[in-house]
Amino acid sequence: LGRVSVLMPPGTYTVKLKVGDQEFTQPLEVRKDPNSGGSEEEIRTQVALLTDIQGDMNQAVDLINRTEVTRSQLQNLGSVLADNGNAAGVRAAADSLERKVTAFEEKLQQLKTTGRGQDNIRWPTKLAGQLAYLANGIASSDFAPTTQQQEVHQLLKQQLGALKADFERLMGQDLARFNE
Repeated sequence: LGRVSVLMPPGTYTVKLKVGDQEFTQPLEVRKDPNSGGSEEEIRTQVALLTDIQGDMNQAVDLINRTEVTRSQLQNLGSVLADNGNAAGVRAAADSLERKVTAFEEKLQQLKTTGRGQDNIRWPTKLAGQLAYLANGIASSDFAPTTQQQEVHQLLKQQLGALKADFERLMGQDLARFNE
């Protein structure tokens, strides 16, 4: 998926270090790169958007983690019940729910990747990868994000919100029904 790291914008900060019972503080000034063509205001605008995207990525990864845990539990249940002839209905229901959870996860991340190269041209990038790609483009300079980048972020944020609602429905209805 990638990671979204946000650099601190120019400004004065306080660094704190605690060692045992002792705490040390010292001011720190982060200066703008003199070779940068962006203004400090543009950099602050960029950092604000990158921080927002970082939060979106964290939410997407949380959803992925939750789906992975659910899928793992369903797979483990299937293994436990594999030799139990009386549990065929439960196994079938678990398999059905796992397919739904997998289909949901495929909206967040590409599950067909192999890591052997050219995956990005064989399989479309899903929401989490799109957020990472957007963040990398915004972070590649010290200028304010373009209008297009801001609009794409809003579209991806809306998609993430819809997926979060879908996940809550999936866990609230389908998983609850399965657990019954």
